[in-house]
Amino acid sequence: KNIREIVKELDMRVECVAKEVFDAGLELVVIGGGHNNCLPIIRSCSKSVDSSIAVCNLDPHGDIRSTSEGRHSGNGFSTALEEGHLGTYYLSGYHRRANSEAAQQLMASNQNIMGSCFDDWLDSDSFGLSQSIQEAISFFDVQTTTDSPRGIEVDLDAIAFMPTSAASPSGVSVEDARRFVRRLATHQRNVKYLHLAEGAPSLGGADGDRIVGKALAYLTCDFMECRLKNA
Repeated sequence: KNIREIVKELDMRVECVAKEVFDAGLELVVIGGGHNNCLPIIRSCSKSVDSSIAVCNLDPHGDIRSTSEGRHSGNGFSTALEEGHLGTYYLSGYHRRANSEAAQQLMASNQNIMGSCFDDWLDSDSFGLSQSIQEAISFFDVQTTTDSPRGIEVDLDAIAFMPTSAASPSGVSVEDARRFVRRLATHQRNVKYLHLAEGAPSLGGADGDRIVGKALAYLTCDFMECRLKNA
């Protein structure tokens, strides 16, 4: 089997497990694995609620590459959009150099996609992560309804110096990532899941387990705490 076929098999496995959680009326937290897993999570949530969902993703990469390439970690969101399971997509903090011209053209031309570029945040004194979060919520409220099902995605690649497969010295802080999760979990009524992808402790040397594990613990607890306040 080639890697594309293996990813499709993994899609089916993750979807089956996640759908049981959604069908039980629970909110799901998914920790670890590649960002290819966004597709089966979105699929299972959409099928469970019988509706497309809106997703906000903090990520240097849009993962909206062509679906004609076969399944891989770079086209989970574009596949979900094509299938109709992902109705509205906001990409927060993407890095312009990390996304192809075709991906950026898709963001510009598809009315169901909106993005906010990290490079532009660096050039602005008035627009950054906080404004991006509010823009995402407003975009979802206009495109759908305030009660529409929502998902929160965080690719740990977005966090500067975090041990991941695509680690970078330039990115948001752990505090920024926590703020992203906390505000979206607090200010949206119908959040269905949190997905924390791409952490790679083994790439962080002697402190990898501690750094990645602690970051994941903070983000998970932030989500749970804020969702309990909304209950």
